Amino acid sequence: MTSPPRPTPLPVEVFRALAAGSGGASAARLLRAGQSARRLLLLRGLLDAALADPSSPAAPAARAAWTLLADVQRTAPAVFDRVVQYPSVGPAARRHLRTAATTGSPTPAATLLITLATTTALLTHRPAHFPLPTLPALTLPSLTHLPLTQPHPSPPPRTSGQPGRTGGGEGWGEMEVRVGAGVGEVRAGKVLVGRVLGEVEEGVRRVLVGGEGGVGFWVDEGDPDRMPGADLREGRLSAAEVREWEALLGEAWGILRRRHWTAAEEIRVLLRVVTPLNAPDGRATSGTPRHAPGLIGLSPPADAYALAETLVHEAQHTKLNAILDHLPLTAPDDGTRYQAPWRDDPRPLLALLHGTYAHLAVAGFWRRETGTPHAAEHFARWRTATHASALTLVTSPSLTPHGHTFVTEMTATLTRWLADPLP
Repeated sequence: MTSPPRPTPLPVEVFRALAAGSGGASAARLLRAGQSARRLLLLRGLLDAALADPSSPAAPAARAAWTLLADVQRTAPAVFDRVVQYPSVGPAARRHLRTAATTGSPTPAATLLITLATTTALLTHRPAHFPLPTLPALTLPSLTHLPLTQPHPSPPPRTSGQPGRTGGGEGWGEMEVRVGAGVGEVRAGKVLVGRVLGEVEEGVRRVLVGGEGGVGFWVDEGDPDRMPGADLREGRLSAAEVREWEALLGEAWGILRRRHWTAAEEIRVLLRVVTPLNAPDGRATSGTPRHAPGLIGLSPPADAYALAETLVHEAQHTKLNAILDHLPLTAPDDGTRYQAPWRDDPRPLLALLHGTYAHLAVAGFWRRETGTPHAAEHFARWRTATHASALTLVTSPSLTPHGHTFVTEMTATLTRWLADPLP
């Protein structure tokens, strides 16, 4: 695989435009490119962790996986990006790297590289064969999460090394994954313990709306790393529920394309995966994980306008997370808490910044919805609350110089909006 590129610095004019609430497709592509570069650095970290013990059976398996991934990156870059840049790979890689650091075992890092390589092999119809440690499940990003039923494994073989340690060879070879001409099997010894892989009907489904110039989302209900700590809905959406989501998404996309084209361009570039959430007490909820760029969690939306507003809101969080990868906007948390107009609990500075930036987009959404029932009320509420929050932020001594510039640009936009006449 080619050496991971260094993230491109964010141009000053793009930074200021994003802070003021603008941006569009070109800015979104710069942000996504930075996220992609960081993902490749994370992937290289996995390889280094997997090769930390050259005597471990994890090492040759990791090298073989890396070689296959490098070939896919060269010959099928769209497939490589689909798998390696899939949002849940970020939290999974971080989790496996933490485990490798605390246990000294290369197994977690090697296993993730193998699952990524296996997924690309399935999607490109090329043969592959990897040993695996004993696993309860196999996650193939953007395809499926596959629980495995296994026979009782034999005792793990010991490798040369310190007495009483497995040297990272725990269970290696007791399972394997084979990929032929588009068909994959997971085996333990000679016993089939999985099923045919890559059947979209049993895995991650794709929802497309809007025709040419439309938008598409993966609906992921199984990947264990898709949104750590969230109140995830259990089980799969029924076919009828998927059709309901698809219909609402189509209506919401129509709203965005007609009157919010800048936001629509950003959403098309930045958001790729939706995972269903529970709605606590019947209240709609949504969220954006910090280290899974491109994924948002959603409970069932009330209507198309609510979904359109939510997509704008969560895309704004995604943008700010990407900006923070380029530039620190706040100093480390010193324990100071700030009151947000839309919450009862005081918030850390970075959380208040996130909320203010997201609600800047919400205010802008309703500002453009002139003529829609209750749009003026929503605009009046959010421009006032967000302006008050921005004034709180701008007085904080914990903003970095870049953070102060960012908040100043936000405040200037909101100040102009306060002068807009209301019915």
